[in-house]
Amino acid sequence: WGEPAAVVSEISFAMRVLYCFFISFSVLCMLNIVTGVFVENANTICRTDADNMVMEELAVQEKRLEEMRVLFALAAGDGKEELKEQQFVDFSQERKVQAYFRKIGLNVEKENATALFKMIDLDSDGAIRVHEFVEGCTQFIGNARQLDIARLRRENGKTAQLLREF
Repeated sequence: WGEPAAVVSEISFAMRVLYCFFISFSVLCMLNIVTGVFVENANTICRTDADNMVMEELAVQEKRLEEMRVLFALAAGDGKEELKEQQFVDFSQERKVQAYFRKIGLNVEKENATALFKMIDLDSDGAIRVHEFVEGCTQFIGNARQLDIARLRRENGKTAQLLREF
């Protein structure tokens, strides 16, 4: 860079200053581009990091469970620990509750709210507690539904075969 600088400085002092500015600007631009490439690669590595993905998924699941607990507390009201069938049906028809159920992948209409309650009521005592509500709702969302349907079809096929043999 010394030889071109000597040629430019023979023209005028202002040209020498402008040449120095040009070289400095070019070097800073190159450093900025190289830094950007490194930062982008680091971001890509972080996004694909399996541990981070697992931790994020666990955090999402825990948030969903806490939302369900809060929803149950709102439905039961006054610190009650159980929810009766009619309370559940009435509460499930509120707009905000409907929106929440759709958000987690459940479609709870008035016609199927009673059926959902009965499936969630594990001990069939006519009331659901918070653990039954949370377990029941999580049972009906996500990819497990497809697996459960396949398992039920297989079991029904086996039962039908046994009945035919009987």
